[in-house]
Amino acid sequence: MRLAVVFRRLTPAELGLVFCDEGYNFDIRLRSDATDAELIKLIKLMTAD
Repeated sequence: MRLAVVFRRLTPAELGLVFCDEGYNFDIRLRSDATDAELIKLIKLMTAD
């Protein structure tokens, strides 16, 4: 997840980026100001049963 956040910060803001797992069980559009903690929280919400 840390790599996704770093990559997002290095990428132009006008370029949309999506973070997902290999099975595409979730997809999250990464904002340019996203944090590791926010990403972890969103993944937990999206994968909760």
